[in-house]
Amino acid sequence: MTTPFQATVNISLAPGHGGENGWVNVPAGKRLVIEFVSGEAFMPTGQKALFGIVVQNASGTVRHYLGTHAVGSFGGQDYFWVSTPAKFYADAATKVDLRADRDLTTGTATFRLSLSGYLEGFCTGVSGVEWAAPPASGKKPANIFRISRRHWPSAWRNCSGVSNPHRTATR
Repeated sequence: MTTPFQATVNISLAPGHGGENGWVNVPAGKRLVIEFVSGEAFMPTGQKALFGIVVQNASGTVRHYLGTHAVGSFGGQDYFWVSTPAKFYADAATKVDLRADRDLTTGTATFRLSLSGYLEGFCTGVSGVEWAAPPASGKKPANIFRISRRHWPSAWRNCSGVSNPHRTATR
């Protein structure tokens, strides 16, 4: 079972600060699948903005760089934006960092970053094997195989949101 998810963070960079993270917490027992990321930045004239997203999963901590577009002057400040489809995964009980950076540190810069996607049931057992709920389509992907509930190690029996688990390892 999946649950739609979306969040926005606002970051204000005071004079002297070149970058900062805003974050979104991923609930325990759920994996966040990020499908879209967008953002905007209002910068002091002549400054440039960069956007990034940092996720934590079985692969480790991974930083993704997002393509930034410059619009030019807008309301007395320089305006930048990013808007892109994505497929990023953040494991249960971690945080997603939405990163805002600029090239100069004079004046105040304002960033707003948003992400959307869904939460799915997820947990990791004592041996590090990952379990996820079946896809919303109900079809089992070819590289996933079913594990009988009676064969689960006891550490996995009460994983939140995983009522019909599939082992997410290839055969």
